Amino acid sequence: LRAGAQHWRSRDWQLFEPKTFEAGRLRKLHGYLGNVSHVDHAVGELLDGLRERGLEENTIVVYSSDHGDYATEHGQMEKAPGICSDAITRIPFIWRVPGLTRPGHVAAELVESVDVANTLCGLAGLPAMETADGRDIAHLLRGESGDVRRVAVTEFAWSRSVRKGKYRLVFYPPEMFADEYPQGFGELYDLEADPWEMKNL
Repeated sequence: LRAGAQHWRSRDWQLFEPKTFEAGRLRKLHGYLGNVSHVDHAVGELLDGLRERGLEENTIVVYSSDHGDYATEHGQMEKAPGICSDAITRIPFIWRVPGLTRPGHVAAELVESVDVANTLCGLAGLPAMETADGRDIAHLLRGESGDVRRVAVTEFAWSRSVRKGKYRLVFYPPEMFADEYPQGFGELYDLEADPWEMKNL
């Protein structure tokens, strides 16, 4: 990430004046927050549309994303190359299931995107998909607690990550830093004590 931050500080990527890194970082952050507001408005319109058509009580709504983003954390302007950072692997996962979900409930358990399919099957009264690796997380949607999985895994060509409890272990293969780390490079973070992943244990 340090090399990536230096890359963004030194390259000519900005279209507008002033072309300083700090000005570009603030423009990126403004755009990011503007997109959050835009999506929030669009989701509100979707929910209003369901209500107006009488579909609100018969429709499951799941809001998620394929990945997070560096909102200029660590001096990064886009998701690569640190795809196993918490900023990237922690995604929105908001469910609204009529008659089941409790408004405002936040579940702290580890879940993965692959859990969507079998959860939807269970909610619809269908058997779990035999070929899906996901688990049914309906108990979390009801406001209950209980582990779904012991670890959450992220894999990408240039990095791999395992999250267990408060820890995240990341491994970068030798090809990522061939000269500096010919055996590969690892990171371990305590996300409770160090949520910004600044101290590699």
